Amino acid sequence: MPKISIIVPVYKVEKYLNRCLDSIIAQTFSAWECILVDDGSPDKSGIICDEYVARDSRFVVIHQENAGVSFARNAGLDIAQGEYICFVDSDDWVEQTWLEDLYGCAIKNNVDMVVCGVNEHRNSKIKSRVYELPEKKENLMFCFIKHPNYMNYLVNKITKKTLFDKNVRFPIGISICEDLWVSFRLCFYSNSVLSVNKALYNYDRSNENSATNNYKRKYFDDKMYITERIIEFLSQNNCIHRSEE
Repeated sequence: MPKISIIVPVYKVEKYLNRCLDSIIAQTFSAWECILVDDGSPDKSGIICDEYVARDSRFVVIHQENAGVSFARNAGLDIAQGEYICFVDSDDWVEQTWLEDLYGCAIKNNVDMVVCGVNEHRNSKIKSRVYELPEKKENLMFCFIKHPNYMNYLVNKITKKTLFDKNVRFPIGISICEDLWVSFRLCFYSNSVLSVNKALYNYDRSNENSATNNYKRKYFDDKMYITERIIEFLSQNNCIHRSEE
């Protein structure tokens, strides 16, 4: 059984996919499975997925009709076998010690979640984001406000699979910020969270097909929807009190 399940949604990324999957193969930690979810990609991405499955038995591929990134990630979660879960976007890549550092910290300290820093790549420039998390759990939610570009990521975290058993899934029909909703709930349910003060995940902002590079009115509406759901969730769990009009 793998220790870690890596879930990679795949759609129209034939230009970037080899770089992503090669970085996973190059990991210094080897006890992983990588679930590739080909979301009805119209280019050669699905073929590339099949090539990696044939090359390395740790890769698994799901081919499905296009249903969006949330549906793809949920499909990966449904078959994941690892003790811990992590996500990689198919146009990004990871450093060689990514899994070794995150999993090693999680096991050594018996924590539910470990967070690492991120390198943001844009126009040949790199901006690294590395922060230290607060020691107290009650301060963790404030990190979403203070460091939104760090905590709101889902891809810079490794999380115990049991946290997803609390009905944590990606909202279908949402084009952006679906990872914020899941990342927020995972942090809320986690009894313990630590940070590795290394930038181990490489986030490529140069992909013109990326959702974050193609803002539309629906994306704004989706952000507002997710924000409202977070406020509602906090209210239901007695974390905040909404005033009555």
